Amino acid sequence: MSETATVIHELPGRIRVRVKWFHVRPNEQAAVLHALRELPWMLRLDLNALTGNLLIFFHQVEDRQDQAVKMILSTIDDALHHAGAQCAKRSMPSSDEAMIASIPGSFDDARAGEKRVSRARASGLTTKEAQERLCQYGENRLPLLRDTPWWRHVLKQGQDGMTLLLLGLAGLSFFSKRFAEGGALLFVIMVNSVVTVLQQHRTGRDKRTLAAMTEGEVIVFRDGQRVNIAKELLVPGDLVWLEEGVQVPADGELVESYHLACDESLLTGEPVAIEKSAIAAPVSKTRMGEQHLSDTPSASSVVMGSFVARGTGVMIVTQTGSATVMGRIAKGLVEPVSLETPLQRSVTQFSRAVVTAIGFATALLILVGIMRKERVGPLLLSALSIGASAIPEGLPVLIGIALTAGVRRMQARKALVQRPSALETLGRSTVICSDKTGTLTKNEMTVRVLFDGTHVQVLSDPETLLVNAADHPLRASGHMVNLLTKAVLCSNAEWVEQVRDGEKTWALRGDATEGALLAAARSAGIPLREIRAKYARLDERPFESERQRMSVVCQGFSGSELIVKGAVEPIFARCAFYQSAYGLCELDDESRARILSIANAFSREAYRVICLAYRPLPHDAPARAEDEYEENLIFLGLVGMEDPPREHVEQGIRACREAGIRVLMMTGDHPETARATARRIGLATQETERVLLGGELAQLSDEQLQRACLEVSIFARVTPHDKLRIVTALKATGHVVVMTGDGVNDALAIRHADVGIAMGQGGTALAREASSITLVDDDFNAIIRAVDEGRGILGNIRRALGYLLSGNLGEILFSLFAVLFGLPLPFVPIQILLINLLTDAAPTLTLLVRPKRHDGMLRVREADLNDRNFLTQLIVRALSIGGSTLLLYRALQDRVAPRVAQSAALTMLVLVQWFQVESWHHDGAAPQRILPRQRFMQGVLAISLVALIGALYIPPLAALVGLLPLPPGIFFAAAATAYAAQLLHGGIMQCLRHLKLSSTPSLSR
Repeated sequence: MSETATVIHELPGRIRVRVKWFHVRPNEQAAVLHALRELPWMLRLDLNALTGNLLIFFHQVEDRQDQAVKMILSTIDDALHHAGAQCAKRSMPSSDEAMIASIPGSFDDARAGEKRVSRARASGLTTKEAQERLCQYGENRLPLLRDTPWWRHVLKQGQDGMTLLLLGLAGLSFFSKRFAEGGALLFVIMVNSVVTVLQQHRTGRDKRTLAAMTEGEVIVFRDGQRVNIAKELLVPGDLVWLEEGVQVPADGELVESYHLACDESLLTGEPVAIEKSAIAAPVSKTRMGEQHLSDTPSASSVVMGSFVARGTGVMIVTQTGSATVMGRIAKGLVEPVSLETPLQRSVTQFSRAVVTAIGFATALLILVGIMRKERVGPLLLSALSIGASAIPEGLPVLIGIALTAGVRRMQARKALVQRPSALETLGRSTVICSDKTGTLTKNEMTVRVLFDGTHVQVLSDPETLLVNAADHPLRASGHMVNLLTKAVLCSNAEWVEQVRDGEKTWALRGDATEGALLAAARSAGIPLREIRAKYARLDERPFESERQRMSVVCQGFSGSELIVKGAVEPIFARCAFYQSAYGLCELDDESRARILSIANAFSREAYRVICLAYRPLPHDAPARAEDEYEENLIFLGLVGMEDPPREHVEQGIRACREAGIRVLMMTGDHPETARATARRIGLATQETERVLLGGELAQLSDEQLQRACLEVSIFARVTPHDKLRIVTALKATGHVVVMTGDGVNDALAIRHADVGIAMGQGGTALAREASSITLVDDDFNAIIRAVDEGRGILGNIRRALGYLLSGNLGEILFSLFAVLFGLPLPFVPIQILLINLLTDAAPTLTLLVRPKRHDGMLRVREADLNDRNFLTQLIVRALSIGGSTLLLYRALQDRVAPRVAQSAALTMLVLVQWFQVESWHHDGAAPQRILPRQRFMQGVLAISLVALIGALYIPPLAALVGLLPLPPGIFFAAAATAYAAQLLHGGIMQCLRHLKLSSTPSLSR
């Protein structure tokens, strides 16, 4: 009887065997399978990697079943013994101390309790040890900050300068018995507080998305048994079973591996599976749970969040929770980021200057009134009302409406805006930092070129092959069909048909490189399933990094064939023949040089080059994929593949360049691949092809990196923290930075950029939650459209603010001039409120929501609120309005009753502000017509005109606001004076331009 193998089920020609600890020893699995295949009467072997049970099929020989079973069990024992002896010969530590020292991230103070390597792999930690380490290191959870109570956010909002100003104005309004205006101000403050609480809720969504990474169960070995435990209960030192499709639950080192490869695109952004191997020698010792300085996993390490693409293995956990690479990313992602938008900074600076000027003018108005022995009570109330009315307290709400309108327009352009203020920031952007894979490219490996030994064929429409290959047939020659057929037979990937939202799509199961080969074969009309069924696979040797190739043996009509697929050098060196149009030809020096030159040309274009070869096996040779048969191969051809650029990316980058926006590419891919992609999309020119590597970036100080970012446009082999450093460096140099990406590796930079943009279809949930804008169709040009929209909103905000402030400052200047020239104070508080009602909200709204000009994207970004041109326009327009109104008011003082003059001045102030709506609509230039062209603006002004006439000519309303009906002559005189004020403003600005004291009054130069 066998000491290690037990027969648990037996039928003629078939037995099921259970081998002790077989399921956690991949190397021993390989040894047993290899030994059993050598038995001449063996048919098939099926291994259940989860249970370790082995189902064996063999030729049934009469009366020899028992002998066959005994031979099988004996073969298993011999193979296990041989594998154990080989394991003992490894340079692995034999003592407890050495075993722990050989594993990165191990204890210094808990070494004594560890077992030897062989025993530790079998038994794992004890329950007691696991509990002690759980207390020491905590649960395996990503670092999530505790939620701040909503009322703390509200209190913090009360410390904002604009909020304090609004509160002061509300108190003044209540003191002046203007309860409606005071209530409106309090409503504005309440709306801002609600927005803050909603932002807090959005941060909570980020935390829940992160928490999902550490939910679920994982298979570990404890107390010598295989058990399922919750991921959060993992501790450093645990042994975890890994197999295809499993998400790695923590950072660790492999102690066993069998053809293991991991998809680390979560961190690198690259879709290629990375080969992994178990620890082969001692490495430097660190404390268990201590952070690695690098985010890049080594060949023997695995990181939380990556997926096992193929193979099996056992890892020992070295870091959990916040000590993992993902934990450091999570910590930076969930920490609150305070991003003050450029508009907020401009409005804050501008508001301080305006409030100071208004305060000075109001104080002067009160001082002059007191000197003239005016009644203090009415004087103080009117002066403060005039000063308060000049401040555009409703502007935040109106800006919110404008941004909301922009958000709706962006939805129609397939961009979802989570943070409306991001649109105006986007309009000021100067740099777009973009991830390569999945953003600038499709994140789909696609066959681009084929070489069959004689001809090179370039696929004209490679971007459609993966999903719609059958709809885009590839015109392939007979040799090309043979090449792709062999590629199908030497692949394990599979395209699976799915239905999403009523539409048929295809999902890849397996390696992305093999998926591209299958897609090319399908486009050439090769029936994938039929071919695989027709040429049954007899044996397989999976891809190994040492061999750099994969080998299979398939049954054909004339016998078995060995097919080899992998890197060019090791396969082509074993080739002795090639298939040409004239048949089988011997590879001489000339033909070898020609084929290698083509392979090198493919490599220079940054294609991933795959070589295929085959040979018929002798009839008496066993159907085994062995090295000894991989000689005198027949060269089939080369396949060059790439991750193709997305459609219209080149046009988008050109549009960015014309708009004065730099585009930077950041990728974890090879520098040559990054450079080649940059050339294809027009990002790199002869002068800007320098590539800065992540390793070089780590050696730069912050100041050096800031200088480098001004010169370099391509960054390769960068980690998530490298991307964050680049974004931070650009912001430090004064740039407004947009970061766009699709993976977890982009989430940190997305969150800390001025505007973060995520891909909607191919992007991860974490990247979408960290972003301000999500592109529904993953179209890079949607970013350009969003910038275009943001610039339009910026222009509208600037025009609206200019309209509001010029009119309000004109009102306070008129009142100040009137008092200085000895005239009575023109308005009482209710009349000031009427002017604001007729001129502020509705006309401002028309400027804010107007459609953007079609040519705006071709211009440089909008000028800031504090530029000289804008300030000059405000001052000149306010003086024109205040001075013209004063002339009318003074002229009527000796001719009509004071209340009629007061009514005429009010009418003139309302009309002049209506007239300037059209002027601001044209960026402050002299209008070609008095009334606006847009029907919406015409309707708004018509309603306001009806309200003005009602306040003048309907006795109850006129009595309420203290006005008298105006004779037609005086009404038209007020209208003429209002239009004259517009002409006066235009004339002064024209003179200033000739004197070169003001630039051309265009917001988009």
